[in-house]
Amino acid sequence: MKKFLSVILMLVIATIFTGTSVYAKGVTPKIYISNKEIKAEPYMKGNEIMLPVKKTFEALGAKVEYDKKSNLVLIRMNDTRIELPVGKKEFYVYKGADKSKRQTFKLSIAIKRDKGVTFAEGRRLFESLGIKFSWDSKKKIFNITKPDDIDLTRDVPYTVISRDNIKDIKAVSKWYDDHYKKPGIHYKKHADVMYVLIGAGKKPTGGYSVGIEKISYKTEKKAYVNAFVKKPSDDMMVIQVETYPHILIKITGNKQLNKVEGKIEEKKESTQPAQPTQPTKVTYEEISFDYIKHNEALVKWYNENNQKEGISFSRLGNYVYILIGAGEKPTGGYSISIDEAILSSSDTVNIKARVNPPESDVGVIMVISYPSKFIRIESATIKNVIGEITDNTKPNDKLITLDDSKVSQVELLDQDLIKIRDITGAERSSIIKAVNEATIDDSFYIMMITGRILKISTTDGYVLTFTSYGSESNVVVTVEKDKESRTLHLKAPVIAKLLLGK
Repeated sequence: MKKFLSVILMLVIATIFTGTSVYAKGVTPKIYISNKEIKAEPYMKGNEIMLPVKKTFEALGAKVEYDKKSNLVLIRMNDTRIELPVGKKEFYVYKGADKSKRQTFKLSIAIKRDKGVTFAEGRRLFESLGIKFSWDSKKKIFNITKPDDIDLTRDVPYTVISRDNIKDIKAVSKWYDDHYKKPGIHYKKHADVMYVLIGAGKKPTGGYSVGIEKISYKTEKKAYVNAFVKKPSDDMMVIQVETYPHILIKITGNKQLNKVEGKIEEKKESTQPAQPTQPTKVTYEEISFDYIKHNEALVKWYNENNQKEGISFSRLGNYVYILIGAGEKPTGGYSISIDEAILSSSDTVNIKARVNPPESDVGVIMVISYPSKFIRIESATIKNVIGEITDNTKPNDKLITLDDSKVSQVELLDQDLIKIRDITGAERSSIIKAVNEATIDDSFYIMMITGRILKISTTDGYVLTFTSYGSESNVVVTVEKDKESRTLHLKAPVIAKLLLGK
């Protein structure tokens, strides 16, 4: 009897001094990450589970450090910094790029450090961080869902792109060229990005279109696409030529995704007019990056497109997020304004925007900038966003467009301006074509006239004089009309080789 009482007394003393509850072997608390147990030794204090901070957060991919001087545990996780002051019933969170804004969260149990291990109250800690978890009070299992785990209940965000967006990715552009004429759903994974091509196959006329109803996850590694091919209505005017309608998209934010399947249904366009006499305006909300900073997939999409010129969009839940970018500008002060946002069809938004230069009387920061406008539209039916951006601030990189019928003479001269010959026929046409395709080159060059001279005259008063400085790709041209003239450095290989006699 005395021995039994001694055992009970020892258990009571252990509970008082350690603050832990004593359980049978079968109910020792455990920590799981996405349903997989990790090697850690949590303990219970009352009804709360105390987690070993370092092992738990390192299993989530975070970096954990202990500052002995300040008695503080520092956790770095993606763009979030967490500070756990040992001995206090609170902790601090800093999110995003601005680390000066601190959020303070309260705990019911003080953060404890024992034998080099820091313990913190699990449920309140992860609730405050917004990280999903579950607690099985019977089995004493604390199961944390990794922040980058895929929520299989939500739609898959995607971005519609064109071939121009992949032209520099050889493997993807070749895959596109091999498949865009084929019917079905095709996919290719490249550098953690999933590219999906949905093709309708060969159609006898124009007027067909391809759209997406929904993309969802079947598993973390497999996505399912519900797509459609829309036939032209009976009264629609269409081009009488074979077409290959298709749509190209990319899915980011899920490195595990390795398969895409689905179905394509055929729909017929309504015989009613595609849009009313007065186009339907679309209501949009201008937002900032803060609206999406906690969504990893949207943040990645935003960062990939924020500096690009053009219109890109991504759908998530009941919102369509749209980025309108002006591309690179030499200074600050540029802005983008939206002139029009309308429904061009039942599921497509058409946006007209323009790039505005800095105001003349306002000082600007002398640094390269990437002006953009970020908006979102709440809609369950919008599947596509198209449009155009007018940029009158961009210098024209073309020289002049020559009209063959207005070119009166094309002459090849020597350096003393003595005519060698007139250029006629097919050679004349190729020279005019080369001029129209020439682009302005802002790079440095050393001017020393060499080779021959090309002179083009037009019936509306232009005289273009091309000279060589020894380059096989570039030339210098002087454009004259009336009493005005300008000299430009051009990239025009056909003309450059002609002047060098090649």
